[in-house]
Amino acid sequence: MRVRRNHKKILIIGGEPSLVYSLEWFLDSRGYSAIAILDYCEAMAAVNCIKNGMDRFNAVVIEAGNPVIDDLKLIRELKTVHCAMPVIVLASASAEQLAVRYLDFGADGLMNIPFSPPELEARVNSLIRRACMSGRP
Repeated sequence: MRVRRNHKKILIIGGEPSLVYSLEWFLDSRGYSAIAILDYCEAMAAVNCIKNGMDRFNAVVIEAGNPVIDDLKLIRELKTVHCAMPVIVLASASAEQLAVRYLDFGADGLMNIPFSPPELEARVNSLIRRACMSGRP
């Protein structure tokens, strides 16, 4: 059994397997419990598990602008279910002009692809700290 240093659970949702799985590997190697999802139906099932209290995540990372996942609808659903849950969007340079839309739909941060995994980790931790300091887990 692997001991987790920080016991933070991160949900990673995207359509590009190499990106999603490498991010899952990175976060796992840093002591997180990372769950990777590549399918929109699975992502919505995870949202329903959160909604029904069957599962809990400290933060969500979503790859933006892929044809497999309706990321804007997913962000809106996540924020409806759990408004304080941090959501970071990873966007390619072509999706950068949509940054305002993602933020308007409830995303808490946006990073351009390619990105630095340690910087993403720092941003996730920062958003989790802010959510905890606001009094909402």
